[in-house]
Amino acid sequence: MQSKNDISEEEAGNHLKNIGKNLNYLMSLKNIDAQSISDRTGVGIATINNLKKGHGNPTIMTLSSIADFFQVSIGDLTDNNLLEESNSYGKVKSLPLIRYDEIDGYLAKTFFATKTYSTEVDNLQDDSLFSIEISNNALSPEFERGTICIVSANENVCDGDIVLVKIKEYPICFRRVFVGVNGFQFCNISLESEINITECTEYVIVGVLLNKINRLK
Repeated sequence: MQSKNDISEEEAGNHLKNIGKNLNYLMSLKNIDAQSISDRTGVGIATINNLKKGHGNPTIMTLSSIADFFQVSIGDLTDNNLLEESNSYGKVKSLPLIRYDEIDGYLAKTFFATKTYSTEVDNLQDDSLFSIEISNNALSPEFERGTICIVSANENVCDGDIVLVKIKEYPICFRRVFVGVNGFQFCNISLESEINITECTEYVIVGVLLNKINRLK
């Protein structure tokens, strides 16, 4: 009969094997190496390389840092098979990830995204999708700091959608859109604050919000 300590060691070994498989999968999915993860999380590169092989004795803090970086839970890393889950539940695609203040440059192709965000999509061939990270609370409460917005440049606009729009010479921004008698009308995105609807004639809608993922920072 196995002792309690033997079972614990066996469970720990299984956790390490899962961590190794999941870490390799997530790194491949995001096309990122151990050095980059170390730079962004503070976890030692030797620790990351050992975990990739299913070795080591990681602390909760280490696992938490890695899990937060990949936007998964610690349980996902230690107990689940993320590759099998991605194949079972949908198609996962790495999207360009930019900050809100980088939108104009990205769409004008004067800025190229170096980061990515992986999420489930309907069509892996859809290259119109990109993601935006909200870096402050200026758009609160609709978008808190850390929110990831998934945007499509090809989606049709519907009444009440949140869109990315360039109005006159102003920077591209998020606005809620309504269909008026003479065309589109725009207002601030939050429905909790006072709505000030503006009808514009000089505007270009460059994207439609498909989804938002709230992340604690």
